[in-house]
Amino acid sequence: MCGICGIFSFCSSQRIDGVIIQKMMDSMEHRGPDDKGYCVEDRVALGHRRLSIIDLESGHQPIYNEDKTKCIVFNGEIYNYSELRQGLIGSGHTFLTRSDTEVILHLYEEKGTSCVKYLRGMFAFALWDKLKGILFIARDRMGIKPLYYTMTANSFLFASEIKSLLVTGLVEKNINYSSLDEYITLNYTLGPDTILKDVKKLMPGYFMTLKDDRLFLTEYWDFNNVVETEDLFEDSLIKLEELIEESIKMRLMSEVPLGAFLSGGVDSSVTVGVMSKLMEKPVKTFTVGYEEAEDVSELSYARIISKYFKTEHHEFVLKPKKFMDIASKVVWHLDEPIAEIATLPLLLLAELSKKFVTVMLSGEGVDEIFGGYPIYWYMNAIENYRRFPDILRRTLSNPIVKLLLRNKKEGKYSEWLNLPLNRRYLGNGSYFTEKTRNKLYSKDFNGFLNNNKLRRVIDSYYAKVKGQDALSKMLYLDAKTWLPEDLLVKADKMTMAASIELRVPFLDHKLVEFAFSLPSSAKVTMRHSKYIFKKYAEKVIPKKIVYRKKRGFPVPIKQWLRGELFSVVYDLLLSSKAKNRGFFDAKYIQKMLERHASGYEDLSKNIWNLVILELWMRSFIDESKS
Repeated sequence: MCGICGIFSFCSSQRIDGVIIQKMMDSMEHRGPDDKGYCVEDRVALGHRRLSIIDLESGHQPIYNEDKTKCIVFNGEIYNYSELRQGLIGSGHTFLTRSDTEVILHLYEEKGTSCVKYLRGMFAFALWDKLKGILFIARDRMGIKPLYYTMTANSFLFASEIKSLLVTGLVEKNINYSSLDEYITLNYTLGPDTILKDVKKLMPGYFMTLKDDRLFLTEYWDFNNVVETEDLFEDSLIKLEELIEESIKMRLMSEVPLGAFLSGGVDSSVTVGVMSKLMEKPVKTFTVGYEEAEDVSELSYARIISKYFKTEHHEFVLKPKKFMDIASKVVWHLDEPIAEIATLPLLLLAELSKKFVTVMLSGEGVDEIFGGYPIYWYMNAIENYRRFPDILRRTLSNPIVKLLLRNKKEGKYSEWLNLPLNRRYLGNGSYFTEKTRNKLYSKDFNGFLNNNKLRRVIDSYYAKVKGQDALSKMLYLDAKTWLPEDLLVKADKMTMAASIELRVPFLDHKLVEFAFSLPSSAKVTMRHSKYIFKKYAEKVIPKKIVYRKKRGFPVPIKQWLRGELFSVVYDLLLSSKAKNRGFFDAKYIQKMLERHASGYEDLSKNIWNLVILELWMRSFIDESKS
């Protein structure tokens, strides 16, 4: 795992200052503390920070081809690189290293930009083709590895992290108001935009080429047109088992110690179970719990799995004060505001893990491709309700509302009953409804907004899965938005902050394609979410873990915001600095805080959304003005 960065000058006679590329590299030292390197080639500069995992001795980057006409910097892992390497040697290519990076370089010589279609893994790389005058940049299919870029009047800059672009002094720190609205709505921002006007994301499954001052974007992979399988359920179950074991086995490739995050839930437990089957030594496992919050702590479940598979287990207990102490650090590493509460325990867990391992596996992605979240069931229920004749809907509306309301004071699901799917389901991270956003936003901020942008983006994803049922549309939307823009950013940035490489075997693209070929009935039933995955899990882990209530890495933020954290958060959100930004109605925020503190309503996730935004503004915007 590494950090990459670079500059491409639009003027062929303008040589790039090596000091700038070194600043960009040094801002990402945490991504690669083991080594660094850069090159300046004509109008291109490429930089690299290295966390050594494979080919520890000779994997220094940038790497050149035999005649020095091409060079590459790479972040990620290619799990099928050995077989690709053998084929390239057979075609006459000479290798100077044992690294997967050099495989990409020679594969490009053979296949051109189509080389990305042969890669199985997680990656973001930039390759300079001196003969053609082309800079070729690609990102993996699911967006596991990040890649940001910006264009100035004279140049193009890219990096694994936004802060690497900002240290150049060439990027204006202007807020993208539409993306800020998306953040409040979803808890993250939708690519290719970011919260900064001039910074973009290269989207998952895309590559770009630059020649002179022209940029071309190409989508090389998607899974929206995967043909539905006609296999019987039992045959699909056998295929699922084969794919999972193959994917995890590939991700055990390492020359440094590896382990696994263990929440005690079904996804991480299956990961540990398969690792235990494939590894000769006990798996090193790591989990987090909370002081005086046993009702949400997962420690007991993680201990069950650890004992079951005889793992080398490590625990970390988190306190409220420690939680807030590292919040600013988390925001700085995230680059963009992301209101994912689990980022904080994940960073602490990664820092703990670093004492024992350098590579970690996690169960990320199962819920998004197999339908694991309860909201999918609720949305399907609403969809079925909406198909009833009007007279039957009027009769059923009251009992349906009682069934669907997850919080009687919130009224979220009742608000959705009469809305079509693209209006009520904007993604799994959404907590502020249209009604509550209208109360939160100031008149001035509302005036800046293009209120149709978010809806157009959501509609564009739904339109790609025409004719399929509501569940398929929701899973596709979340796999293209919530997963890469929130969960995978969290996973990458928090582990890289501790110089840990995180691997996500359930997001192997072959496994993703298979999951989306399954009928919805194999994923969500009247009684179970991610049904086929759980049937497979029964073969690996105890049933009481398979069918226990889903939690993930829960955080007792609801209790903490009514106790030790209340005054800190109150002072932060109602400070003169926060009020002067002009985005929100301070009286409404005060009312939110008081309603939550009184126990009248659980608004913890809405409040945390605003906390993260304020911390981000202080770290990335205010800091630049001082």
